[in-house]
Amino acid sequence: MANSGVDGRLRIIVGTPEGFTAEVHGLGWWSDTLLGTGVTDAGGNYSVRYGARSAGGQDLQVRVYDHVHRLIVESDVLPKVTDPVVHVDLGVSGGTAHGWIARLGFLCTDGNQVELLIDNEDAWGRLTDEVTLAAETVALSQLHFEVYSDLPNLIPALDMFTQFSPDPPLLHVPTTGTKLQERMKAAAGNGLRVRLLLNDFLLLPFPADTAVRNRRYFKDTGVEVATFERWLNEGPMHAKSCTIDGQIYYSIGSPLMQEYFDGRQHRIDDRRRGTMSPPWNAIQVPIHDVSVRVTGPHATVAAGAYEALWTKDSNLLPLPPLLSTGAPNPVQLVATVPGNTFAGLPEGETGIIDAYQRALANAEDFVYLENQYFTEPAIADAIIGAMRARPLLRVIMALNPKIDVPRYAAWQTALIDRVITELGAAKDRIGFFSLWSHEVAEGKSRIIRNYIHSKVAVADAAWATIGSANLDGVSLTTSQFVLWDPNGPWKDRNRVKRAVEINAVFYNAVDGLSISAVPDDLRRSLWAEHLGYPAPGHPDLANRPADGWLGLWRRTAARKLAGLNTDPPTVDAARVLEGPFGRRELTELGLNAEEEFLVRAGVALDRIEKLGVQEKVRSFDFETGRWDD
Repeated sequence: MANSGVDGRLRIIVGTPEGFTAEVHGLGWWSDTLLGTGVTDAGGNYSVRYGARSAGGQDLQVRVYDHVHRLIVESDVLPKVTDPVVHVDLGVSGGTAHGWIARLGFLCTDGNQVELLIDNEDAWGRLTDEVTLAAETVALSQLHFEVYSDLPNLIPALDMFTQFSPDPPLLHVPTTGTKLQERMKAAAGNGLRVRLLLNDFLLLPFPADTAVRNRRYFKDTGVEVATFERWLNEGPMHAKSCTIDGQIYYSIGSPLMQEYFDGRQHRIDDRRRGTMSPPWNAIQVPIHDVSVRVTGPHATVAAGAYEALWTKDSNLLPLPPLLSTGAPNPVQLVATVPGNTFAGLPEGETGIIDAYQRALANAEDFVYLENQYFTEPAIADAIIGAMRARPLLRVIMALNPKIDVPRYAAWQTALIDRVITELGAAKDRIGFFSLWSHEVAEGKSRIIRNYIHSKVAVADAAWATIGSANLDGVSLTTSQFVLWDPNGPWKDRNRVKRAVEINAVFYNAVDGLSISAVPDDLRRSLWAEHLGYPAPGHPDLANRPADGWLGLWRRTAARKLAGLNTDPPTVDAARVLEGPFGRRELTELGLNAEEEFLVRAGVALDRIEKLGVQEKVRSFDFETGRWDD
């Protein structure tokens, strides 16, 4: 006989089982085929029918998803099913099926103190000061760390400043200031245990990573340097963090590269960015980023996470203390971890995508996504599902119009097109924005795009995240650069190839957790910078307008655009322009990528030359104190 259907029931311990989607998949050596879907009723019952399969039987699996396509539970594989209709019951806890809190609250603590560090002018200086004051331990993990090396190569010697004295550097004299790497050596020389864990791409030399440079720089200094070896297609050890004395935790937004030094004004000329040396410096425009400092129980959890990274043993993660009734600022550590890498985690971990999907599933007013990349289909599915389920929900996305990774630009464009197409009329409730610095001096206009490197999000005033994970496959689910067919004979190995990422999630009075001002503080801090307000406490950012926060963004972007179209151009304090991020329509105008984007965003073609569109910032030589014009 041939199988043609599956019936069953979803049981949820605490919470309704209604409205979940049951998918039946046919599994083969080379394939994973969706056979049919059904929706659970008030009793959790579902029924799926499809065309009769092979009389010889086929392996089946049932997977249950919520309305943002978050996987709730899946059955064991049913081998060689021949029954016309097979019955499959599934059960999960209420916390798995519902709610804001990722991974059942694992590694969640309260009673924390949180300090938002917007842009690296604040973040790097703060970190450098506290490494200087460390009493026992410093534990740093990084993607790249610019330190001096005498190794011969085509790239100039690098030795970055994290603080400047004076600030900004003076012209025509050597630059002076403080270097984090020197403070680390001094701490180790004073008897502290100082460790540095670096990404190391196998068989690839500098500038793919800085592992060799750091080994040479810190040799015989007492600083312990370890490398986390990865194949390029798997994705990097991308977690950028520092724990100090086991009591202070930093999620560091950027790799430690001089190019990333920037302040909230994102000026076109900033001497603190130093020398631009392509291809090492691939971005070469003002860079926006977000870091966070946390003290309290979360820092202890993060210190344990560092031990797990250092040893590749997840069993070293400590169990956090019990949540305290009424203690403020709940913070949860969530991670993306590859499979077959850490002891105790053969399948790895995908807690960050779970956190994002839950936020989108539960938000009612707005979701704000600010990220370097947007190429992960699961995030697109979650946006579409959330907006279909909640007609009042608005989504605001701040993204890069130009991306530094091969193929990502096309993937991001295609994904945005899919979101817009599948939303239909609801597409007016989502806005895609980019950031630009515009200056006029002595009657001369200059404009340059800002590069968004941050990985942050806010949902209502209830949830926020800050960390290292991009909205791409390698940071959330499975590397998009896996070289083999993900459904081919190596699929079980390839589906767990992903980067190492760590995010902090901040909750405010959801699912029984205590209060926190962090989500709303983060929103107002970021929007004050992007929308041109003098301070986060401005009434426009505190009082939701009648047409929602997306309306505020759109009005601000329209005002910015109007200023660019005046003759002469006028500067608006805001830096946001709305889209378009979809497929390009201009091909024969002889414009560079930045100029084309501005025209497609609404800048009149005859204004482009007068705007003075810049493709990159100038280099500044720290040794001579001179601009490289």
